[in-house]
Amino acid sequence: MRTRNNSIVAVAKVLLIALFAAMTIAVAAPGASAASDGSCGGGEVCLYRNSNLTGQIYDTAGSISTYNTVDFFSCSFDCSVNDEVSSFKNNGFSCEVTLYKNASYGGPNTTLDLGQWTNMTGTPIGNDEASSHLWC
Repeated sequence: MRTRNNSIVAVAKVLLIALFAAMTIAVAAPGASAASDGSCGGGEVCLYRNSNLTGQIYDTAGSISTYNTVDFFSCSFDCSVNDEVSSFKNNGFSCEVTLYKNASYGGPNTTLDLGQWTNMTGTPIGNDEASSHLWC
């Protein structure tokens, strides 16, 4: 009986450890992107389709290596963020964020410190040309 109870306890421990590991993996790691919720909340970079922080938004707390895989929040037509950013804001908590003209953090770029925002016209990237961003 004792051996059977010990086996049950051992199996239960393994299952709990596996469950804890799965839950830990499911939680976004620092720098991992999350779905846009349209709020431009604290800790996020906020990308806007129009100048002066207006129009459709894509907001995320993570770095994104290509905007080909993300869409503006609550968009139903022509939604890709890639080459459609006209202004952006660093609403982060701890460091600067850099937008890049090319995917995989390449090409001309523009960096904003905490709390700063800019229109893309006149930046090294240009209007409607951004394809990735990277947090410090």
